[in-house]
Amino acid sequence: MVTIDLQERLKVLGYVEGQDFVTQDDGKGPYIKTWLSPKPRPTTPQLERVTSKQISDQTELTQFNALFNESLRDKVLIQWIASRTGGGSPLQWYDELFQVWKTVR
Repeated sequence: MVTIDLQERLKVLGYVEGQDFVTQDDGKGPYIKTWLSPKPRPTTPQLERVTSKQISDQTELTQFNALFNESLRDKVLIQWIASRTGGGSPLQWYDELFQVWKTVR
């Protein structure tokens, strides 16, 4: 069985290290040292439900966002394509671009 890192599980759940929580590892594995977020702290069952597939998808999305670096030009282009094709929102087009990127790379 693959051990999934605590920080990665929290990231999939939408929390940001340093902003929502601080972890520490005393040699027995990482644990949440300080909870900073006004959002409720996730329960152990919530953390355990995070799968390695979700973490892989989150990692790919992070890489895509870093490479895509949506500039104002990109946003205008996406909105223009969406309007010219007669359907879909800019968010749907962004999602489609992400799917194409996953296929191509």
